[in-house]
Amino acid sequence: MPILGTIASSRLVSTGKFESIATQTVSSATTPVEFTSIPSTYLHLCLIWRFQTAGTSLNYLAFRFNDISTSSYAWGTLNGQNTTTSAGNATGTEYRVWDNPGTGAGTDVFSSGHLWIYNYANTSITKPLLTRNGVSYSGQGQSWTQDGFFDSTNAIDKISIRVESGNNVNTDSVFELYGIKV
Repeated sequence: MPILGTIASSRLVSTGKFESIATQTVSSATTPVEFTSIPSTYLHLCLIWRFQTAGTSLNYLAFRFNDISTSSYAWGTLNGQNTTTSAGNATGTEYRVWDNPGTGAGTDVFSSGHLWIYNYANTSITKPLLTRNGVSYSGQGQSWTQDGFFDSTNAIDKISIRVESGNNVNTDSVFELYGIKV
């Protein structure tokens, strides 16, 4: 089954500006999922996912770049859940994307989202980040929008994705990495 981003991005592929770098399809529960040796030939990166944690409850996705685990990540969050909203900000040793479903929500319930990493290869600036993530189950819908940055001027050539609390990325989760040319 194609993930949300595959359908949306297929219209951009023909223009030659949105190019597939790699796809990771999880065949057995694992952590981390990694993209390595990312070429520096694009202006931006876009990581699109269809994700479920092997844990039974909601968990966050955690992204690390170049194995840097210092407090180099910051973000602001806006959340909409049914008729309520919330907002906040945080810093951490990884970039976190909140409330992704576990198997307790149902084996066929996955979140869909995307992470944009702007100017990922530019060694003169920190890296701006933008994320959208959403899930719907048990009659509830939830959507997250986050913006933030990776406080490093190093070019990003590796992305590691894990789940909080030592849980695994569940079977049939898919992560697609695209490079964007201008």
